[in-house]
This record gives sequence, C-alpha cells and structure tokens, in this order.
Amino acid sequence: MPGPVPQALPTQSADLRAITVAIARQMLSSVGSGWQAPNGSNNAADALALAASFADLRAELFNVWAQAFVSSATSVNGLLSEWETLLAIPVNKTLSDADRQARLVAFMRSAIAGTPQDIESAVAAITGSCTVVEYSAADIAATEPSPTADTYRNVFRFTVQVPTAYVEDAALRSLVQSVVNRMKPAHTAFVVSDTATLKFDLPSGFDVTALGA
Repeated sequence: MPGPVPQALPTQSADLRAITVAIARQMLSSVGSGWQAPNGSNNAADALALAASFADLRAELFNVWAQAFVSSATSVNGLLSEWETLLAIPVNKTLSDADRQARLVAFMRSAIAGTPQDIESAVAAITGSCTVVEYSAADIAATEPSPTADTYRNVFRFTVQVPTAYVEDAALRSLVQSVVNRMKPAHTAFVVSDTATLKFDLPSGFDVTALGA
C-alpha cells in the first residue's frame, strides 16, 4: 500500500520569527496533507499570517502573566512602578528591574508570620543571604560580669546577619530594617549586623562593631 502523502509546510526564513513558523507548521499539520502549503504558496502565506497573530497574542499573554507577580514585573511595558506604589515602596527608577523585583519580593514575604525562618527568607530576597541569630539566657549572661534582671531582657533582642555592604550603606540597611520591622514580634528588638554580635547600639538598629566603632 502506498504510504501517506507527504505534506509541504513552510520553513524558517530570515524575515519570520521562529515561533511564527512553528505555530504555522503545527496548525497545518493538524489539518493534514490535504492542505499543502509549500513556501511561497497562498496557503503558506495564510497560515503564517494567522500564526503571526497567535504569536503576538502569546507574547502579550506572557507579558500580562509576568506583570501579575512582583518577581517578574518589568519597568518597560510593565507594572513595576504600580506594584511599588501599591506596596508603599519608594519608586526608584535608577535601580535595575532585578533589584526592584527583589525589594517587592521582600515586602510581599514580610506580610507572613515573623518567625526567624520567615525573616531570613524575606531579607534574603534583597541581600542574597540572611541569618537570624537568637540568644539564650546563657548567651546574654556571658556578656555581663554581673547580669541583672534587665540584662536578661536582652533575650528579646536578635541579630539579623547580612553581608557587610548592607550594614555599611545607610540606605540598604534602612531597607533591611523596614522589612524586619514589618515582621518581628512587638516585644522584640534587633540589630542589623555582618556578625552574630551581642553588642547592640539601639535604637539605631545596627551593630556598631561592624562599622569600627
């Protein structure tokens, strides 16, 4: 028995997007060999024109989908500034899209519970890494020759350990502090440091030893 009739399909050319040709070939293949569409034919031209509109719609839908999430929203033809305004984050168009997305991710994560793990996740979205260090009563007592009742209240303080650049730069440190302040329990205080220090400088909220003080 003779085999199936081969179907002529349009192929890639310099003036066509690969996705357009791929969609056209898929549509024509689904119809079958009864619809021949060799390069240069009217059938090929019709299929490519329809495929081009589908490719444009596909790209637009992907862009709409991206703008629905703070981690993928863009500044060009996107909603980055709108997301920042909605979350009350200062709009800074001098930052890269990646940096602005990281800020948004951190603030979105800061809406969840303020456990050490959640704080680490939120801050790390900005800094790349973060460790929350909590202190036991024994840790606190070891820092004072004659600990008092007030000394032991320092168990309600914790350190947010981040890379040095986020400690030394006032703007970056403030951004980290703003995220942690949205998450931490009300009865606690914290410092932003590049070490797991027990030396606090409150209310400034950062480790003075990291700055050489």
